[in-house]
Amino acid sequence: MPTPRLIPPTEIATSPALKRISSTGAKVYEIGSRSLNHGLQGVYAINGDIFRVFYLTPDGQAVIGGVLWEQDGHNVTRDTIAPIKGAVPTVTLTGAKAGATPPGQMRPAPDTTLSPEMVKRVKQASVGLVGQDGRPRLTMVIDPLCPWSIRALGELEPFITRGDIQLALLPIAINDYENGNASTPAATALLSVVPFEMEAAWQKIIDLHHAADDMPRTDEAALHLQQNMDVAHALGVRGTPTLIWRDKAGVSHVTEGLPGDIARLVRGLGR
Repeated sequence: MPTPRLIPPTEIATSPALKRISSTGAKVYEIGSRSLNHGLQGVYAINGDIFRVFYLTPDGQAVIGGVLWEQDGHNVTRDTIAPIKGAVPTVTLTGAKAGATPPGQMRPAPDTTLSPEMVKRVKQASVGLVGQDGRPRLTMVIDPLCPWSIRALGELEPFITRGDIQLALLPIAINDYENGNASTPAATALLSVVPFEMEAAWQKIIDLHHAADDMPRTDEAALHLQQNMDVAHALGVRGTPTLIWRDKAGVSHVTEGLPGDIARLVRGLGR
C-alpha cells in the first residue's frame, strides 16, 4: 500500500472541499488511489489528536465523511490509512496488558491455509457457540458493532437452524475508531457470558447499537479479549467478519468476508 501523500497548500487552494477541511488547521493527506477508492479521492485530516477520513465527490465541491466498505465487507479505509503512524489505534483494556497491536499488517489472501500451530491458537481463543454440538464448526471473527459481522450472522442463521453447522463467534474490537470506542465494551460484554448465551447478548447489543449498562462485565473478559486480539493479529485479520474452517481433507482455512456462495462453503466443511 503506497504511503499517504501530504497534500501541499497549492493543491488545497484549488479545491473548495479541501479548503474547508484544512480551514481549521488540519494537515490533509491523500489516501489510496481513485481506482482503489472507487473513483473518489480519499483524504485523511489530522488536527492535533483528532483525525477524520473524508471522500471527495468528483467535482471537488463536497465531501463525505466516514468509512469506505466494499460489497464483500472489506474495509478499504483501514487498508489505506494503515501506513500512517497512529491512525489504526491500539487498544488498552483494564485488567489486561496494555497496547494491543492492531491485528495484521496486510490484508490476508482470499483463502489462506493455517499451520497446525495457528489452528491450536484459534482453538484456545474465547468463543461463543451457536447451534448443535457435533456439527461441522465454522468460526467467525467478529467486531460486535461491525455491520458486516451482523449481516453475516443473519445469512448464516438458516444453516445453523438446519443443523448444517455450529457457529463459533470469536469477538474482537477493531472498530473503536469508527464508533466512539463502543466496540471494546461490546466485545467485553460478549466475553462475560457463557458460550451458548453469547448470541443472545450480541442480539441485545445489535438492537441497542452499543453494550447496555446493565450487561455483565467480568474481570476475566478483558483478558480474554486481549487474547482474542492476539490471535487475530497472528492470523493477519484486517476486517470483520473473518471466517476460519476445516475442509473435508482436514486442512484449515481463513478468509476475509462472507463468500458469495455460502452453501458451497458449508458443503465443503469437515468435522
